[in-house]
Amino acid sequence: MKPVVFVIDASVAVTGALVAARREAELLGDCADFVLVVPSECSVPDSALAAFAHVLRLPMPQIRKSTASVLSFAPRLIASSFRIRRELRKRHCERVQLNDFYLLHGAILRMLGFRGRIVTWIRFDPKRYGALSKVLLAAAQRSSDAIVAVSRFIQSRLPAGLDTELVYESRSPEPFRPDPTESERRLVYVANYIRGKGQNDAIAAFERVAERFPDARLCFVGGDMGLEKNRAYRTELEKTAKRGPAAGQIEFGGPVDDLAPAYTGAYAALNFSASESFSLTCQDASAFGLPLIATRSGGPQEIVDDGVTGFLVPVGDVDAMADRLERLPITMRTTSRDFH
Repeated sequence: MKPVVFVIDASVAVTGALVAARREAELLGDCADFVLVVPSECSVPDSALAAFAHVLRLPMPQIRKSTASVLSFAPRLIASSFRIRRELRKRHCERVQLNDFYLLHGAILRMLGFRGRIVTWIRFDPKRYGALSKVLLAAAQRSSDAIVAVSRFIQSRLPAGLDTELVYESRSPEPFRPDPTESERRLVYVANYIRGKGQNDAIAAFERVAERFPDARLCFVGGDMGLEKNRAYRTELEKTAKRGPAAGQIEFGGPVDDLAPAYTGAYAALNFSASESFSLTCQDASAFGLPLIATRSGGPQEIVDDGVTGFLVPVGDVDAMADRLERLPITMRTTSRDFH
């Protein structure tokens, strides 16, 4: 009988953390049965989670900036941990993976008598939690048998003395895309519509060069995670694009389960995020043989070999982004994987 691994994830929509867990289940499915635990309100259909042996949708607390959320957090955390503990016993599971450090279920499971192995991943920049990160990381350190960081960037953001293992995100091998033709300059930008993901900078940079490359297109792919603030951001981006000089060359798409059609045949990929712990989108684009233009936002520096497999630019530097977009056709005439 294969061992059972419980993966606890707080995603309510498709996120990088959820995609990483799904790929883990795909790659290691012959060795273990992976059970995914997500919040009841998670909108991702079971059909998109077929890699998991089971999907459990349980009430899980979400920290939000409201008094009610703060007051209800501890009771809901304890209640959801009791449910998870019962499921662990029922399935004779002795292995738990917390898909990020801010999930406190590991600490509660230990209090409830769980003596199996707990591994905590750190996918989110702890610095963004401020002083609270010290409490969360301390709880993870006490309750975990191992703590995994997804990049050297993340390791550099952790307090001294916290022992971690570096494990880059896994992915299934994909075929390289065909070389692009001169008549198809499709730039693909895969990211959820969240402020800080850099779509606004991509539009501003693209508008500066679009007139010189009338056959170029900037294609966004991503979701809003069901959040009103993200829907508002996408609407804002669409209005900005329509008012600009490249209105007919910019396209907005929604989330997709299979990114292969988006990457296949594309000219290049962009990622102008303000902060990336790792960046599955940069990893995916590289796996498809696409040159990348990405910001020095953390993880991309460990994926992109500047001047060889793509270009790295400072966060928020639209001038540098536009310059690299303009230089890209020249470098790609040599080879997409050997820039000069």
